[in-house]
Amino acid sequence: MINLFIAWLNYMWFAHLLPRHLLPIVGRRLSAVLTCIWLLPITQGVVDYWRCIFTPPGFTASGDEADAMAAVMAVAQDCESGGRARWGSGGKHDPASVWCEKCNWLKPARSHHCSVCKRCVRRMDHHCLWLDGCVGVDNYHLFLRQEIGMAVAAVVIMLSSLVPVSRLLRQTPQTYIPPDHELPTSVREALAAEPPHVHADGAPWILMFLLMALVSKAMWGCVLLHAKLLAEGSTTIEHLRAEKEQRAKETDAAQAGHAAE
Repeated sequence: MINLFIAWLNYMWFAHLLPRHLLPIVGRRLSAVLTCIWLLPITQGVVDYWRCIFTPPGFTASGDEADAMAAVMAVAQDCESGGRARWGSGGKHDPASVWCEKCNWLKPARSHHCSVCKRCVRRMDHHCLWLDGCVGVDNYHLFLRQEIGMAVAAVVIMLSSLVPVSRLLRQTPQTYIPPDHELPTSVREALAAEPPHVHADGAPWILMFLLMALVSKAMWGCVLLHAKLLAEGSTTIEHLRAEKEQRAKETDAAQAGHAAE
């Protein structure tokens, strides 16, 4: 669906916005600059989108129960012999890991079992419906880059759509003259030479502006959220889990306060 939407946006840009509005109003040079500003982020976003789809998110190792038990015993023996620090970096056999009964294997710290992919993902951020896959430690950077690219492209086409909108707002309706109405030839020729009515061509760009404004708001909201998560060193799942725990603590504190009263 995203690819069809981007294809439609490119069609609107090159078939309608560029030849009918940008070139006649802002000229060739500025139109070329705007087209480059549009093409660069949207191309980068599409490329990173597909790279993110085909890059594994960081699935944890899996194996049969015998191999898993052998790994557990190896870690336990190494920790008993003083090697605990060696496994403290979130590795495959990290002693801070827990057992995933669904994968039948160790689940490293900060990993999460995805109910859709049926696998544990290291430092899983979320399962993305648009990617039809998980975003984890190995493809998170591609996910964030495609979000930024598409967010910039959304702002470009939103602002560019203001050109036909402003043209529409400045245009006065063309005077309608009934065919059987008698007017001097000079007056009729002058009225016929008026600029064509652009309401039919300009009105859809109002909808385009509103649509891309909503898309821009959603995309930049996502980018700013992940910028905050990066600064905190957290993931979306961890962020939501922390918020849930905080709400639970506040609820318990409020209930305890009411009980004390």
